[in-house]
Amino acid sequence: SDASILYVGNLTQSEVGALYGGAAMAANVSPVEGMPRSSIEAISQGVPVILPPKVPEFTETDAELVAPGDVEKLCDLMLDQPLCPKTAQYNVEVHDAAAILPRYLKLIE
Repeated sequence: SDASILYVGNLTQSEVGALYGGAAMAANVSPVEGMPRSSIEAISQGVPVILPPKVPEFTETDAELVAPGDVEKLCDLMLDQPLCPKTAQYNVEVHDAAAILPRYLKLIE
């Protein structure tokens, strides 16, 4: 119900690309989601991305990392982003079960 948030519904791949093409940044600080498609799409479009730490897939990117409950750091990163943009890089070839499973096993050992 917040007027500053707009639900856009299902979009085609080209519509998603157009949205990211005009985005200043993307933030995903979910503590329960693995490598979400929206983060990969933002990274592939060269959009600066803020991601949660301790997700093995995110160790392959140089995105800014912030803990889900750290509102102050999230705000600082969002406010600083326009001054010193840092676009993330992610090698999608490492995003397969054979590469990811050993990292998760290390976390639970």
